[in-house]
Amino acid sequence: GRRIVVGLHDHSVRVWMVSAGRQELCLQGHTLWVTSVCFSPDGLRVLSGSADKTVKMWNLTQQAAEHTMSGHQLAVTGVAISPANIHC
Repeated sequence: GRRIVVGLHDHSVRVWMVSAGRQELCLQGHTLWVTSVCFSPDGLRVLSGSADKTVKMWNLTQQAAEHTMSGHQLAVTGVAISPANIHC
């Protein structure tokens, strides 16, 4: 079914099942509010950016962060995943 992903001020990333109108996952790991989220093209991962200056790649099957990219000087306010071999 269709899913949506949201980033919240409580530092979490939440995945909702639209048809059921219920939360499917709550992913925690950011230390400040989540400012931006997106699904990978295959729907198996979520990318999140946060005011904590990190980007996390979440594996939805494992319900855990696979990678954390740090070193940004300011809050991360936008994230995107390009399709295979296509770069912005």
